[in-house]
Amino acid sequence: MHRNLEEVLKSQRAMLDRLGRRGARVRDEELMRAYTQQLVRVQKWLKDRPEIAVLSVHYAEAVEHPEATAERLAGFLGAPFDAAAARTAVDAGLRRQRATESEAAAGEVQTG
Repeated sequence: MHRNLEEVLKSQRAMLDRLGRRGARVRDEELMRAYTQQLVRVQKWLKDRPEIAVLSVHYAEAVEHPEATAERLAGFLGAPFDAAAARTAVDAGLRRQRATESEAAAGEVQTG
């Protein structure tokens, strides 16, 4: 699941606020750098493992188009995956943290 890292950070901050908890004392830039490094490592590892099938799904696309995403998942996973249940499980109202256009451009991790 690919998601803009700015949205991930905003979502984590909002969740911690709702729970009345404090996060680690790490600047957003440092956290973004660590996340990006981890994502790049995982993507490289997956590229080196052709025996592992991977389906890339973008979070925003899944939330905005749950029907199409569920069909892609069904095609990838096969039976007994329940595409109808997957479609109805998506609640677009839960996507409260959105990146601005400039954040979206800066927050996408390109792994080649």
